[in-house]
Amino acid sequence: MESLKRGRRLAGLVIVFFLAAAAGAEELRREGQFQSVSGAVTAQSVGQDKPRPVSQGDLVYAQDRVVSGPNGKAQIKLDDGSLITLQPSSRIQILDSRANARHSSSLLLLMGWLQALVAPEEGANLEVQTATAVAGVRGTSFTVAGAADCSSRVAVEKGKVEVQGHSQEMTLVPNQQMTVELTDKPLAAQAYDPQTANWAGFLSERSRRLAKNADRLAQEMDRELERRHQRAVQAQQTLAKEFQGVERAAQEAEATKDQPDVYQDKRTALKQSLELNYSQASNLQHQDGYLISCDEILKQLIQDVKEHPENYSAAARKRVAALEAQVYARDVTGVHQANQATLDSYTSKLDALVAKYELGRELQQREYFEKRQQQEEEWLKKWREFQEQHQPQ
Repeated sequence: MESLKRGRRLAGLVIVFFLAAAAGAEELRREGQFQSVSGAVTAQSVGQDKPRPVSQGDLVYAQDRVVSGPNGKAQIKLDDGSLITLQPSSRIQILDSRANARHSSSLLLLMGWLQALVAPEEGANLEVQTATAVAGVRGTSFTVAGAADCSSRVAVEKGKVEVQGHSQEMTLVPNQQMTVELTDKPLAAQAYDPQTANWAGFLSERSRRLAKNADRLAQEMDRELERRHQRAVQAQQTLAKEFQGVERAAQEAEATKDQPDVYQDKRTALKQSLELNYSQASNLQHQDGYLISCDEILKQLIQDVKEHPENYSAAARKRVAALEAQVYARDVTGVHQANQATLDSYTSKLDALVAKYELGRELQQREYFEKRQQQEEEWLKKWREFQEQHQPQ
């Protein structure tokens, strides 16, 4: 118990350090644009006190929280070309694409469901995370749902989807679906028919399941939340510690710039070190997503039991009331803010090294392909202009 208290005190110091470093330095980073909006849809950016209504053409930024009302629906085109359709009564958070080496778009589905049409272009590799799974896709059409009992469902209409659930992974192909539970049950693919699928029905059924089994599920959520809290703090500390290896590799590359053969070897070593650190940044982003989604779902259950006690058994009401104090004592919001400050700090440093040593192509970063396409378009434009100017009269 004493070691756990020391760990939390250390985490608190880390939080204070990174929040202080990030104070006043917030910068909105574009991740996409709303293509269409109907009904009530809001977005809230970092630093905003309250959500803002959105409309077609509005930009969406890293860390934006987008919420659709019961009659709300929105299409968001992410900057890698992928198209997200957010369905009614859903909630997502747009994640910072810099937390992976390719700078692929990613988002966290906190509640509800969405459909995704992923761009087949080079560099596009969308990730959608839920409370219990990460779906990584490329050139695919698929649907994801996140339910009130922390379960998730992923279904594929076209292409392939790699699903990570807990310690397991599975590839889904067209007309397959999979449900990932809060507990570490074996993953299994099932048949999926897009024509008869009832995603709203799945979410409603899961809400009823939560109300019926709230006594057991609340305790499972709380145990899982504690584990996720520890993993998130550990992932944050690992990223900071392992960045020292990146700095050493960069110093060695810099010291050998006048030795071409040696420099290329050192540059390759730097690339490998960067890839590892980007992987650790992505892990921190995943652990943070698991943490805040589980925390929000459990707090939503606590609130619902207070507002609608008639929907829950006496045992469930007693269990949830007993858990409330320790759930709020974890200060998940503070840990989340520190995680975001950590990611912002280290991904900025990683990107600066990628630019300095021109490693965008090797790392297959989206910006490299976009820049190359832009250069090709500019060259073609100049070539056409040259041809027009030199046409025979």
